[in-house]
Amino acid sequence: MRMCVYISSKSQIIKKSPQDLCTCILEKLKSDAESKLGHPVNKAVITVPAYFNIAQREVTLAAASQAGFTVLKLLNEPTAAALSYYYENRCSDGESFSLVYDLGGGTFDVAILSRKNSDINILGVDGDTHLGGHDFDNLLVEYVCQILITKYNYNPKSDRRNMRRLNNECEETKKILSVVEETTIILTAFLTNPNTIEIPITRKEFEKMGDHYFKKTIDIVDRCLKKTNLTKDDIKEVILSGGSTRIPKIQSMICDYFNGKTLNRFINPDECVAEGAALQAAMLSKDPSQRISHIKVTDVAALSLGISNFVDLMTFLIKRNTPIPTSNTTKRITVYNNQTNMTFDIYEGERADAKKNHFLGFLEICELTPTPPGQCSVSVTMSIDQNGILTVTATETVSNKTKNVKIVYTRGYRSDSEVKNVVVDARENEEEDERFRKFADMKGYLIKYCIK
Repeated sequence: MRMCVYISSKSQIIKKSPQDLCTCILEKLKSDAESKLGHPVNKAVITVPAYFNIAQREVTLAAASQAGFTVLKLLNEPTAAALSYYYENRCSDGESFSLVYDLGGGTFDVAILSRKNSDINILGVDGDTHLGGHDFDNLLVEYVCQILITKYNYNPKSDRRNMRRLNNECEETKKILSVVEETTIILTAFLTNPNTIEIPITRKEFEKMGDHYFKKTIDIVDRCLKKTNLTKDDIKEVILSGGSTRIPKIQSMICDYFNGKTLNRFINPDECVAEGAALQAAMLSKDPSQRISHIKVTDVAALSLGISNFVDLMTFLIKRNTPIPTSNTTKRITVYNNQTNMTFDIYEGERADAKKNHFLGFLEICELTPTPPGQCSVSVTMSIDQNGILTVTATETVSNKTKNVKIVYTRGYRSDSEVKNVVVDARENEEEDERFRKFADMKGYLIKYCIK
C-alpha cells in the first residue's frame, strides 16, 4: 500500500506521495542554488539517516532524479557530520575512535568511526528513524492541550488552524528552554474569553516529560558501542550534530554516560550535516580547485560476498576488503533437462561451505528457456554501489530475461569483532574447507552423471 499525504486548500484537496514532496523540496533547492550561482546545478550529494532501508534510499534517489539531479552519493548523516568536524579539526597521527550523536527533527543516528591519518572508516551505525525533535514538540503540545481541556473546557485538536499555531509555539518554547530555566507559552485568540492564555513551563518540567526519549537515545549509543566491541574509554571524541543536541539535559546525559568527557559541539549543529555533504561533493568533484586531499572516507566490503551452487559450495564474487563501489559476474548453467528456474542464495562470509556463512537473501529467476542440461546459462552479477546498496542481478543468456534483488549493505552492518571472528574461523578451518571443496566437487560430478 502506497503512503500518501493529503493537503487541503480552500478550493481542492491535493494528494501527494512522500516521493512527490521530496521532489518538490529538491526542485526548490536546485532552483535556489542555480539562482545564487548563475549556472545550472545538476549533480548532488544527498544525506540520509544512517538507518534508511532500501525502499527509503530508492525513493530518495528517484525524487532526486525527478528533480533533475544526478546523485553522486547518498551519504549517511552522522558520517557527514564527522566529515565536517574532521575537516575543521585535524587529529594527530595514529588511530582514534569517534562517536557521532546526531539528533535532528525527526530521526536519531549514532555512528562510530575510526580515523587514522587522512582515512575515515565507518565501524558501526545504529539509530531510530522515528525519534527526534518533533517528538519533544509533541510532548509540549499534549501538555498544553490537557491544560486547555481541564481549565478552559476547550480542546484545540478539533481546530486545525489553532493546532498549527500551537505546534509552532511549542517548538519555539522548546528552543527557549535550552537557554533559560523557565518561560511562558502565550496563546492569543484561541478563545474569546479570555483572549490571551498564559501557561508557564520550566525546563525541569520539560526534561521530566522527555526523559524516556532522552534515555532511549543513550540506550542506542550503548548498543552501538557493544556492536563495535568498543568501550566508552576507547572513544576519543563525541561529536554532537542536529538541532536537538542543544537541549541541556541531552548534553548532560551524554557527558555523564562518557564519564565527564568534553563534548565536541558545532557552533551551528543544524548546518554541520549539510557542510559534510558539501565536503563530500568537493571530494568527488573533478574540478582541481575544489579538491580536498587531507581527508577521505573509505568504505570496503567487510567480508566476502557470494552465492552458493547446487551442492552448497560458496562462489566468492566480491572478496573482503574490496573497495566500494565494485562489481563482479559469474555464470551458472542448467543441470536438469528443461529446467524452468534457478535460485541463488546470497551469503556473506569466508567459509567454503555456504551454509556456514551468513545468509543475506535469495534471488530466483523463473521461466527459463527449456533446453537440455548445460545448454541454458544465467549470468549472475553482484555489485555494491556508492550508496551502500548491494544488487544481485541474474540474466538468462538465451532470452535475455532479467531479475534482481537489492539489499542494504553498509560498512556498519558488521562490527569489527564480528568480522575478526569470521576471518579467524575461516583460518582455523582451512583444512575442513578444503575437504568440503573436494566433497562438493565429487557430489556435483555424481549429480551431473546421474542426470545424464
